[in-house]
Amino acid sequence: MEIALNTRYYGHTRFSALIPGSRAWLVSPDRAKEDAYRESLFAPGRLDARASILLDFAMPIYQEMSEDFDYRHIVHYTDSLPEPWKSRLFEASERYPVMLLDRVERKIDASSVIAEDLKDRAESSLVVRFRVDDDDLLSVNYLHRLSRFVTADHLGWSVSFGRGVGALFTQDHHHEFRIVHAALPSQGQAYIGKFDAFTHELWLPEANRGHHVQDLLTPVIVDSRQINYLRTYDDNQDSLVGKSATAWSRLSKHPPLTDLKMLSQEFPTVILETA
Repeated sequence: MEIALNTRYYGHTRFSALIPGSRAWLVSPDRAKEDAYRESLFAPGRLDARASILLDFAMPIYQEMSEDFDYRHIVHYTDSLPEPWKSRLFEASERYPVMLLDRVERKIDASSVIAEDLKDRAESSLVVRFRVDDDDLLSVNYLHRLSRFVTADHLGWSVSFGRGVGALFTQDHHHEFRIVHAALPSQGQAYIGKFDAFTHELWLPEANRGHHVQDLLTPVIVDSRQINYLRTYDDNQDSLVGKSATAWSRLSKHPPLTDLKMLSQEFPTVILETA
Protein backbone atom coordinates (compact mmCIF):
# COMPACT_ATOMS: atom_id res chain seq x y z
CA MET A 1 0.00 0.00 0.00
CA GLU A 2 1.30 3.45 -0.90
CA ILE A 3 1.25 5.67 2.16
CA ALA A 4 -0.24 9.12 2.11
CA LEU A 5 2.07 12.10 2.15
CA ASN A 6 0.34 13.97 4.94
CA THR A 7 2.56 14.00 8.02
CA ARG A 8 2.09 13.90 11.77
CA TYR A 9 4.97 15.28 13.86
CA TYR A 10 5.77 14.37 17.47
CA GLY A 11 8.39 15.97 19.68
CA HIS A 12 9.05 14.38 23.05
CA THR A 13 10.73 15.57 26.23
CA ARG A 14 11.50 13.86 29.53
CA PHE A 15 10.74 16.18 32.41
CA SER A 16 12.84 14.91 35.33
CA ALA A 17 11.32 11.42 35.15
CA LEU A 18 12.51 9.35 38.11
CA ILE A 19 13.31 5.89 36.74
CA PRO A 20 15.92 4.31 39.04
CA GLY A 21 18.44 2.18 37.18
CA SER A 22 17.58 3.59 33.78
CA ARG A 23 20.53 3.68 31.42
CA ALA A 24 18.71 6.22 29.28
CA TRP A 25 18.80 9.02 31.82
CA LEU A 26 21.13 9.17 34.78
CA VAL A 27 21.82 12.03 37.16
CA SER A 28 23.45 10.40 40.17
CA PRO A 29 26.94 9.04 39.40
CA ASP A 30 26.14 6.02 41.63
CA ARG A 31 22.99 4.34 40.33
CA ALA A 32 22.81 2.11 43.39
CA LYS A 33 22.09 5.10 45.60
CA GLU A 34 18.49 5.92 44.78
CA ASP A 35 18.25 8.59 47.46
CA ALA A 36 21.14 10.52 45.90
CA TYR A 37 19.59 10.03 42.48
CA ARG A 38 16.26 11.42 43.68
CA GLU A 39 17.86 14.32 45.52
CA SER A 40 19.87 15.38 42.48
CA LEU A 41 16.98 14.97 40.07
CA PHE A 42 14.46 16.85 42.22
CA ALA A 43 16.71 19.62 43.51
CA PRO A 44 14.46 22.73 43.59
CA GLY A 45 16.92 24.90 41.68
CA ARG A 46 17.25 22.28 38.95
CA LEU A 47 13.49 21.80 38.63
CA ASP A 48 12.80 25.53 38.67
CA ALA A 49 15.20 26.14 35.79
CA ARG A 50 13.89 23.26 33.69
CA ALA A 51 10.24 24.12 34.33
CA SER A 52 10.92 27.69 33.29
CA ILE A 53 12.75 26.69 30.10
CA LEU A 54 10.20 24.04 29.09
CA LEU A 55 6.96 25.78 30.03
CA ASP A 56 7.75 29.48 29.66
CA PHE A 57 10.25 29.47 26.79
CA ALA A 58 9.74 26.26 24.78
CA MET A 59 6.00 25.53 24.92
CA PRO A 60 4.88 28.85 23.40
CA ILE A 61 7.23 28.11 20.47
CA TYR A 62 5.90 24.56 20.10
CA GLN A 63 2.32 25.82 20.27
CA GLU A 64 3.10 28.20 17.41
CA MET A 65 4.55 25.29 15.43
CA SER A 66 1.23 23.45 15.76
CA GLU A 67 -0.57 26.27 13.95
CA ASP A 68 1.22 25.37 10.72
CA PHE A 69 1.80 21.62 11.20
CA ASP A 70 -0.02 18.55 12.52
CA TYR A 71 2.09 18.45 15.67
CA ARG A 72 1.94 17.24 19.27
CA HIS A 73 4.65 17.58 21.91
CA ILE A 74 4.83 14.71 24.42
CA VAL A 75 6.11 15.46 27.93
CA HIS A 76 7.03 12.38 29.99
CA TYR A 77 6.83 12.66 33.78
CA THR A 78 6.52 10.36 36.81
CA ASP A 79 4.13 10.48 39.77
CA SER A 80 7.13 11.03 42.02
CA LEU A 81 7.65 14.51 40.55
CA PRO A 82 7.13 16.84 43.54
CA GLU A 83 4.64 19.63 43.80
CA PRO A 84 4.43 22.41 42.68
CA TRP A 85 6.19 21.29 39.49
CA LYS A 86 3.67 18.56 38.72
CA SER A 87 0.86 21.11 38.99
CA ARG A 88 2.78 23.42 36.67
CA LEU A 89 2.85 20.67 34.03
CA PHE A 90 -0.91 20.15 34.23
CA GLU A 91 -1.61 23.87 34.16
CA ALA A 92 0.63 24.28 31.10
CA SER A 93 -1.13 21.40 29.29
CA GLU A 94 -4.39 23.31 29.66
CA ARG A 95 -2.78 26.49 28.35
CA TYR A 96 -0.96 24.83 25.44
CA PRO A 97 -3.08 22.24 23.56
CA VAL A 98 0.03 21.09 21.69
CA MET A 99 1.24 19.47 24.93
CA LEU A 100 0.50 15.78 25.51
CA LEU A 101 1.34 14.55 29.02
CA ASP A 102 2.57 10.98 29.48
CA ARG A 103 2.75 9.52 32.99
CA VAL A 104 5.67 7.09 33.06
CA GLU A 105 5.90 4.07 35.36
CA ARG A 106 8.86 1.90 34.33
CA LYS A 107 10.36 3.26 31.12
CA ILE A 108 10.08 6.03 28.57
CA ASP A 109 8.23 4.73 25.51
CA ALA A 110 7.39 7.57 23.14
CA SER A 111 6.43 5.15 20.36
CA SER A 112 3.61 3.65 22.46
CA VAL A 113 2.28 7.14 23.25
CA ILE A 114 2.35 8.01 19.55
CA ALA A 115 0.61 4.75 18.58
CA GLU A 116 -2.15 5.41 21.10
CA ASP A 117 -2.60 8.96 19.83
CA LEU A 118 -2.86 7.71 16.23
CA LYS A 119 -5.19 4.74 16.83
CA ASP A 120 -8.33 6.53 15.63
CA ARG A 121 -6.66 8.28 12.70
CA ALA A 122 -8.57 7.60 9.47
CA GLU A 123 -5.71 8.28 7.04
CA SER A 124 -2.34 6.65 6.67
CA SER A 125 0.52 9.09 7.00
CA LEU A 126 4.18 9.68 7.47
CA VAL A 127 5.08 10.05 11.15
CA VAL A 128 8.12 11.94 12.41
CA ARG A 129 9.43 11.65 15.95
CA PHE A 130 12.15 13.86 17.41
CA ARG A 131 13.60 14.45 20.84
CA VAL A 132 14.50 17.59 22.74
CA ASP A 133 15.70 17.86 26.34
CA ASP A 134 13.77 19.86 28.93
CA ASP A 135 16.50 22.49 29.15
CA ASP A 136 16.83 23.10 25.40
CA LEU A 137 14.71 24.90 22.79
CA LEU A 138 13.96 24.29 19.14
CA SER A 139 13.66 27.19 16.70
CA VAL A 140 10.17 28.36 15.80
CA ASN A 141 11.23 27.57 12.21
CA TYR A 142 12.40 24.03 13.02
CA LEU A 143 9.42 22.18 11.50
CA HIS A 144 9.46 24.33 8.37
CA ARG A 145 13.07 23.23 7.77
CA LEU A 146 12.51 19.62 8.80
CA SER A 147 9.45 19.23 6.56
CA ARG A 148 11.56 19.77 3.44
CA PHE A 149 13.19 16.39 4.04
CA VAL A 150 10.10 14.45 5.11
CA THR A 151 9.08 12.46 2.04
CA ALA A 152 8.12 8.86 1.29
CA ASP A 153 11.55 8.45 -0.34
CA HIS A 154 13.16 9.19 3.03
CA LEU A 155 11.12 6.66 5.00
CA GLY A 156 13.45 5.07 7.56
CA TRP A 157 15.90 7.98 7.46
CA SER A 158 16.93 10.40 10.19
CA VAL A 159 17.49 14.14 10.05
CA SER A 160 20.02 16.08 12.10
CA PHE A 161 20.50 19.84 12.33
CA GLY A 162 24.05 20.47 13.46
CA ARG A 163 24.08 24.21 14.05
CA GLY A 164 22.62 25.96 17.06
CA VAL A 165 23.16 28.45 19.82
CA GLY A 166 24.61 27.71 23.25
CA ALA A 167 23.91 29.87 26.29
CA LEU A 168 24.09 29.97 30.06
CA PHE A 169 20.81 30.09 31.99
CA THR A 170 20.77 31.91 35.31
CA GLN A 171 18.14 33.98 37.13
CA ASP A 172 15.45 32.89 34.66
CA HIS A 173 17.11 34.11 31.49
CA HIS A 174 19.66 33.04 28.88
CA HIS A 175 22.88 34.94 28.32
CA GLU A 176 26.41 34.61 26.89
CA PHE A 177 25.17 33.35 23.51
CA ARG A 178 27.60 31.32 21.42
CA ILE A 179 27.41 29.56 18.04
CA VAL A 180 27.57 25.78 18.42
CA HIS A 181 28.27 23.35 15.59
CA ALA A 182 28.14 19.68 16.57
CA ALA A 183 28.05 16.31 14.84
CA LEU A 184 24.58 14.75 15.10
CA PRO A 185 23.43 16.55 18.26
CA SER A 186 20.43 15.26 20.21
CA GLN A 187 18.47 18.52 19.91
CA GLY A 188 15.74 17.87 17.34
CA GLN A 189 17.29 14.71 15.90
CA ALA A 190 14.34 13.32 13.90
CA TYR A 191 13.27 9.88 12.65
CA ILE A 192 10.91 9.38 9.68
CA GLY A 193 8.39 6.54 9.94
CA LYS A 194 4.81 5.76 8.94
CA PHE A 195 1.36 4.90 10.25
CA ASP A 196 -0.92 2.50 8.38
CA ALA A 197 -4.55 3.39 9.07
CA PHE A 198 -5.79 0.03 7.71
CA THR A 199 -3.67 -2.17 9.99
CA HIS A 200 -3.26 0.48 12.73
CA GLU A 201 0.46 -0.25 12.73
CA LEU A 202 3.07 2.38 13.55
CA TRP A 203 6.61 1.94 12.30
CA LEU A 204 9.50 4.20 13.28
CA PRO A 205 13.20 3.65 12.56
CA GLU A 206 15.39 2.66 15.47
CA ALA A 207 17.04 5.50 17.36
CA ASN A 208 20.58 4.90 18.57
CA ARG A 209 21.13 5.43 22.31
CA GLY A 210 24.18 7.40 21.26
CA HIS A 211 22.64 10.14 19.11
CA HIS A 212 26.07 11.10 17.75
CA VAL A 213 26.34 7.69 16.03
CA GLN A 214 22.79 7.51 14.63
CA ASP A 215 24.34 7.01 11.19
CA LEU A 216 25.29 3.45 12.24
CA LEU A 217 21.56 2.59 12.25
CA THR A 218 19.94 4.78 9.59
CA PRO A 219 20.91 7.06 6.74
CA VAL A 220 21.11 10.59 8.17
CA ILE A 221 20.40 13.87 6.41
CA VAL A 222 22.64 16.54 7.96
CA ASP A 223 21.86 20.24 7.53
CA SER A 224 23.90 22.83 9.41
CA ARG A 225 23.16 25.87 7.26
CA GLN A 226 20.94 27.60 9.82
CA ILE A 227 20.45 27.88 13.57
CA ASN A 228 17.83 25.35 14.69
CA TYR A 229 18.26 24.86 18.45
CA LEU A 230 19.28 26.63 21.62
CA ARG A 231 21.28 24.46 24.00
CA THR A 232 21.43 25.41 27.67
CA TYR A 233 24.75 25.09 29.48
CA ASP A 234 24.25 24.70 33.23
CA ASP A 235 26.53 23.61 36.07
CA ASN A 236 23.69 21.35 37.29
CA GLN A 237 23.41 19.71 33.89
CA ASP A 238 23.10 15.91 33.79
CA SER A 239 26.01 15.53 31.38
CA LEU A 240 28.35 17.29 33.81
CA VAL A 241 27.82 14.84 36.68
CA GLY A 242 31.16 13.41 37.73
CA LYS A 243 33.11 15.85 35.54
CA SER A 244 35.25 18.79 36.58
CA ALA A 245 34.48 21.00 33.56
CA THR A 246 32.12 23.89 34.29
CA ALA A 247 29.31 24.95 32.00
CA TRP A 248 31.14 28.18 31.14
CA SER A 249 34.42 26.40 30.36
CA ARG A 250 32.56 24.24 27.85
CA LEU A 251 30.50 27.07 26.36
CA SER A 252 33.32 29.61 26.10
CA LYS A 253 35.17 27.44 23.58
CA HIS A 254 32.57 28.37 20.96
CA PRO A 255 32.56 31.68 19.01
CA PRO A 256 30.26 34.47 20.24
CA LEU A 257 26.94 35.07 18.52
CA THR A 258 26.64 38.67 17.34
CA ASP A 259 23.39 38.55 15.33
CA LEU A 260 20.83 39.13 18.09
CA LYS A 261 18.11 39.98 15.55
CA MET A 262 18.40 36.48 14.10
CA LEU A 263 18.27 35.05 17.62
CA SER A 264 15.00 36.85 18.31
CA GLN A 265 13.52 35.59 15.06
CA GLU A 266 14.42 31.97 15.77
CA PHE A 267 13.57 32.01 19.50
CA PRO A 268 10.98 34.75 20.06
CA THR A 269 10.44 33.82 23.73
CA VAL A 270 14.07 34.31 24.71
CA ILE A 271 14.65 37.47 26.70
CA LEU A 272 17.52 39.59 25.42
CA GLU A 273 19.14 42.02 27.81
CA THR A 274 20.23 45.25 26.17
CA ALA A 275 22.65 47.73 27.65
